[in-house]
Amino acid sequence: MLDSLPRIGSSGSLGLSYGFTTAVPRILAADTRIALTVAAAWALEEARSDLGDPFLRVLHHMITLWRSAPRSPNEVTRVTLTSGDLQGAFPHMRARIIRLVPEHFSREPLLSTSYSKQQDGTWTMDVPRDVRRYEHTTDLLGYVSEACRQVHQVLQEADRELFAGRPTPTPPLDAVLHLGASRTALLKWLWHQKQEPPRG
Repeated sequence: MLDSLPRIGSSGSLGLSYGFTTAVPRILAADTRIALTVAAAWALEEARSDLGDPFLRVLHHMITLWRSAPRSPNEVTRVTLTSGDLQGAFPHMRARIIRLVPEHFSREPLLSTSYSKQQDGTWTMDVPRDVRRYEHTTDLLGYVSEACRQVHQVLQEADRELFAGRPTPTPPLDAVLHLGASRTALLKWLWHQKQEPPRG
């Protein structure tokens, strides 16, 4: 079922790729964890309030932090964000959503970054400089399209190095953002996940 979902980039768990879920290994073990990405929140309206919309708000907050960060010619610019700072910036955002922000960003292409989490759920994370790539995205479709474009660009640059400058063809948009049948397959997979008894 997961194989029927569209994905751009590498297959399996190795290499850069992006789709509605995190990378799916070729062999699934009993403890394999597969999570939804922000692309799934674009395809599934049910996931927008807890995943897609908060992600975009945090993304643009991070972009603002990068814009206002002091620069030094002798030092690498580093910007950090804490769960407390984020709660202050968005006082009406639910605490459960704020606790999951680092995990959500770790599943997105080029936005994975280091973070530390305490037992009480509070966290500190580095703001990835690549948030600036998404400065002009204003909605989920714009974000997903740009994320797919960024993945393809990185893979194209790698192919140029490996194959003496011959670029890979750009995938058509409907091969990346396949909404009709993909939404059905995604809903089926989520339904099966809910039917499974809890492990442990």
